[in-house]
Amino acid sequence: MMTDHPATPLLEHWSRALASAIEATTGADCTAGWRPVNAAEIQQSRISWWRVSFEGGCGVQIGAERDRWTSFLQVGGGIAASEEAGGQSLPQLLADTAAGFAPALSAALGEDVGAGEVQDLTELCVSDAFAVWVERRDWTGRVEVVVEFDSTMVRRLGAGPAGSSSGAAERMPAPMADLHVALHARVTPTTMSLGQVLRLRPGSIVELGPTGPEPIEISVKGMVIARGRLSLSDGKVVVSVTATEYEKNEGRPV
Repeated sequence: MMTDHPATPLLEHWSRALASAIEATTGADCTAGWRPVNAAEIQQSRISWWRVSFEGGCGVQIGAERDRWTSFLQVGGGIAASEEAGGQSLPQLLADTAAGFAPALSAALGEDVGAGEVQDLTELCVSDAFAVWVERRDWTGRVEVVVEFDSTMVRRLGAGPAGSSSGAAERMPAPMADLHVALHARVTPTTMSLGQVLRLRPGSIVELGPTGPEPIEISVKGMVIARGRLSLSDGKVVVSVTATEYEKNEGRPV
């Protein structure tokens, strides 16, 4: 389990906010929880995507099987039971969930992030996600939403609330903190014969080994300073940092 993910403590709050929104919508008692989920599992599902954007540029990507959720909400006369609200029921539920989740996120970041705005997404490449599940006593089985916190939120959560004083950056003299260093992200190494290397041309494809669940290593001058997972943010490939090595490496030259 990705217990070292900076956003993991907030998953309990998202789960409770989702359950509360469903109870308000359907009048049915719900239980909720969460689990890690991998990209292969997501690709096998017919998922629609939304983004919940909060103030400060951070957000959450949400994926759900629309038809299954519509059936889930219709039981007991929820908002999806109304024909005119049918297509909007799930986005409205996510908006209500975001509003219930916002106080916990504001507390974690140390500033007000607003209630959250829900927008449609055409598709999303997920690399580091969780599934929040919900069960109802009057409905067989469970439904899930895929939750992925974007890189901006993960970075801010990892830094702690605004104004907090902890870590190597706060203890570093200002002139040193302004120095620029080259970062290297190590994905998956591979080997090739010398002949294969000499035959490389523009358009050639170099196959890498399977990345699996292992995190990407981020290093400076050969020293690993952080680990993370590849993801997309605003159309760019980024590394979402899940753990740092500052305390282990403190005192060693960079």
